[in-house]
Amino acid sequence: MVVADVTIYEAMTDAVVEPLLNACWYFCLDKWWASKSDPGAEARE
Repeated sequence: MVVADVTIYEAMTDAVVEPLLNACWYFCLDKWWASKSDPGAEARE
């Protein structure tokens, strides 16, 4: 069964790159959210 017509190298690249990008995005989002939701966070760092 073929889900997508891609090579194994494209699939491997997607399997590595996508989680890395998601991790970076989540880290930035979490830092932003933490700074907005806890006004005293910067004083404790």
